[in-house]
Amino acid sequence: ANFLLEYAVDNESSLCRIIAGTKAQLDGTLEDYAYLIKGLISLYRANHDAAMLEAAMMLAGRVDDLFGDPALPGYFSTAHDPLMLLRLKSHEDSTLPCPNAVMIENLLAL
Repeated sequence: ANFLLEYAVDNESSLCRIIAGTKAQLDGTLEDYAYLIKGLISLYRANHDAAMLEAAMMLAGRVDDLFGDPALPGYFSTAHDPLMLLRLKSHEDSTLPCPNAVMIENLLAL
């Protein structure tokens, strides 16, 4: 968790999807944020490290900014991009739980 918080989260509290060496590349998706926040909450519950809870709350706020839909409940899978014609919302589970469902659990835990 500390490695990700140090190298994958930039100064604007944005999460990057890929780290090559110590250089972050590609913006994170809702899935990246949701699962990292879930992990941080789990770490906080296990060892009561307040830094993990603070990081989870900071990233959850960033999720609202980047992926929130002002018109309808739920989150888009990707951040707003003026070049993107369509932003999708996933509400179905696959081999992993849906990121929207994971975020609901995260928000309830926070």
